[in-house]
Amino acid sequence: MGKDPRKPRGKMSSYAYFVQTCREEHKKKHPEASVNFSEFSKKCSERWKVSMEHISAVIDWHPF
Repeated sequence: MGKDPRKPRGKMSSYAYFVQTCREEHKKKHPEASVNFSEFSKKCSERWKVSMEHISAVIDWHPF
């Protein structure tokens, strides 16, 4: 008994969604370029860190 291919996948984390979006952007800008995964993941993690710092600064500044 294998896995049912029609079964929906589990929830995607926000970081996984962010990386998927980065990959789609990269493919649009460079459709024929091959991707070095380690370099790509480092750049994505740097972008994630900067965006999270920005978001946390906005949240700290703007009380609810």
